[in-house]
Amino acid sequence: MKKSIIFVAALAIISAFSSCKEENILAPSDRISSVKYAIGESEYNDAYENRSSESSDPFVLDGIVQNGNLLNITVSYSGGCEEHTFDFIWDGVVTNSEDNSPEVNFIIQHNANGDACEAWITEVIIIDLTDLSDSIYYPDINIDIYNGGSSDDSLYYGGGCDPYVPFEITESETCNMTVVAENVICGNGLWENMWFAIENGETVVDDSSNVYTFNYYLQPLGLDESLQGFTPIAGKKYSIGVVTADPTEYPEYYDDVICMAYVGPSIPVKIMCITEIE
Repeated sequence: MKKSIIFVAALAIISAFSSCKEENILAPSDRISSVKYAIGESEYNDAYENRSSESSDPFVLDGIVQNGNLLNITVSYSGGCEEHTFDFIWDGVVTNSEDNSPEVNFIIQHNANGDACEAWITEVIIIDLTDLSDSIYYPDINIDIYNGGSSDDSLYYGGGCDPYVPFEITESETCNMTVVAENVICGNGLWENMWFAIENGETVVDDSSNVYTFNYYLQPLGLDESLQGFTPIAGKKYSIGVVTADPTEYPEYYDDVICMAYVGPSIPVKIMCITEIE
């Protein structure tokens, strides 16, 4: 078994650091969390049986996406003034799920290192499954990830299933939902940082110590040929119809990191219909 795991973190600051002075806020490059890992059945069982605030500082499991042998786990937590640590725990066992597909289980624990700041940080941990074990056949793997600080928080990814989406939309080639064009604080797409906020769509995130509210967004990456030349106006309300888009088909946006600020849950889309609402 190889002894290395590749972790890449992308961090996002959402709100003011109400619990620490401005001069104490860490620069983005210094806020990247360190990650420790343990592989062993006893370590895993102990962590699983003690999934509580006594074993882990609060954090939220936001999403999981598998891209080949790479596993992307998104976590969020409050902080910003100290380097945080995540413990990634695997029992070292590959079992069979109900459909006989291979299945692995992981637990993540969080150590905030006494960070009293309250910015909302979002971090993407990228794990190369081939570095965990040569016995993991990643194309058909089922993955369960558990929050070591909460018995109510977990994620599941089934081999070959669709990528994680943060909320539901009804895809349509006709206009079927109301949105508002908005210049988000940090984002990229067809019209740079102009995205579409879904009317009456928002999510509240509670990490046990702070509550944060975000809009739901559609990130426009593509435009139907019949709409070529159209440009939305910030603040205007539109009726819109979209289909989900694969970001990897739009490398000019997918590979371009604009900044680190998190604006809210978003779904990449291709616009099929759009009309302004007076």
